[in-house]
Amino acid sequence: MMPGTPEQATSQRITRRAWRGIGALVLLLITLAVVVAYLAEREPQYQGRSLSSWLADLDRSKPAPVRAAAQLAVHQIGTNALPTLRRWMVAKEEGKQGGIRKRIAAWLTSRSGGRLNWFPPDRRWLAARAYETLGTLAEPAVPELIASLRDEASRDQAAFALAGIGSPSVGPLISCLSSEDAEVQRLATTALGAIGAQPERCVAALLDRVGQTNQFDALRSLGEFGDAAVVALPQLESALTNSESGWFDASYALAQLGEDGLLPLMRGMVSTNSNARRASAAGLVWHDSLPRVRGLGGESRMGSFLGRMSAFNTMSMQLSVRFYSSGEAAPLAPLVAPYVQSSDPRVREAAAAVTNRLAQLPPHEKRPVTQPHLPGGSNDE
Repeated sequence: MMPGTPEQATSQRITRRAWRGIGALVLLLITLAVVVAYLAEREPQYQGRSLSSWLADLDRSKPAPVRAAAQLAVHQIGTNALPTLRRWMVAKEEGKQGGIRKRIAAWLTSRSGGRLNWFPPDRRWLAARAYETLGTLAEPAVPELIASLRDEASRDQAAFALAGIGSPSVGPLISCLSSEDAEVQRLATTALGAIGAQPERCVAALLDRVGQTNQFDALRSLGEFGDAAVVALPQLESALTNSESGWFDASYALAQLGEDGLLPLMRGMVSTNSNARRASAAGLVWHDSLPRVRGLGGESRMGSFLGRMSAFNTMSMQLSVRFYSSGEAAPLAPLVAPYVQSSDPRVREAAAAVTNRLAQLPPHEKRPVTQPHLPGGSNDE
């Protein structure tokens, strides 16, 4: 075949380059489509937005109307979300490949102006938030979440999710209290306290945990049942005054048992055990703080429970520091004084006994310069 003219040769080269460019563009589009499909994972949608996008709007930093709309959207998606949430909860830890995946997702999200959210930043925690939003609608997921309590990678999120689902989780969580895995026991105990439902079943089950090696979570969870846990008063008072640890955990619970819980706390303040006295004082302060503390909400049932415990620990440490700096009389006397006028004669008598003891102490009793006992049973006497 005779070679063409120079003009024809140039035209052929341009045509070949054009086809190569078109081929590269098609390949790029195919690759991008695969990546998008890989990242999107076929999430259920509502009003054109993905489940993960709605869940992101449930963050407490979002305005109330935005959160309310997101909650409605998740409820509209309903049980259709469960297969996706199951995948998220059992997702493997992300390695280097996962890091690349996240970077690609972040790039795609940024290019869409934030309107598209193809890959949640933390799928397990996002799933836990979704389960709580669905509440009892997510009951079918309880067995698989109970199984996830044995998985170190997802057990914390599973506990948050079970607490969020609420009452349907109670029976399976009680069964976990007899697990051979101590961490499963701990998470189940805390989740039961966070739920605070079905006291007729939970209080007895938690009482069985009191006196065991790791009793601290059971003591605090009992307090979340309020007056329904009055049956636990003997065990709680024993843990406050007679145990080698767990003083602050028992006082946290007693403070939430109403007037009946005040009496052991008053008696604890005349104990010969200095840790019991400090813990009892902390419980008395906590009892007075409950109307304000109970009004503080969190993103989840479990988060609220853990937040209350953290606040109690902080307050207890601050009170312990005052004991060591100014003696017991100065911080305790103002706390006890209102109860001397209580309408309950038992409380009046106990408060008078504490007042008499405090009057016998030096106003600025010197204390050794040592670290105060930490709440939560983490130190010994």
